[in-house]
Amino acid sequence: MNTVYVTENYCLIGTMHPLLTLISIQMGSYTRQSPAPVIDRSWLPNDGIVNVVSAKYPFGHPNSPYDGKIKQGVWNSFPVMEGWDHMDFINFIGSNTPGYFSIYGYYHDVANRLHSLPK
Repeated sequence: MNTVYVTENYCLIGTMHPLLTLISIQMGSYTRQSPAPVIDRSWLPNDGIVNVVSAKYPFGHPNSPYDGKIKQGVWNSFPVMEGWDHMDFINFIGSNTPGYFSIYGYYHDVANRLHSLPK
């Protein structure tokens, strides 16, 4: 049987959509030592649906933090969007992020970066 450790909950962002609060609390309180992967305190931050650490790049693959220039042959991990929850990324009606107008600009920027990659 897997050992489950309950730790102090990850602090919820004040703008998190109410539908995600209970899920986020559950995700933000779960750790384990086995089976692999080890889920430690670095896994506690989440957007209400996905742990931040697991959303950056596949484990064991070459990766590099995005610094304004796309690097070929590795996963480019973008900075965490502080204060955003999962509902913001899917443009769910009722998103609460301050200063939030539209997700389209975010995805338009990502698409432009991809389009600019060498062929």
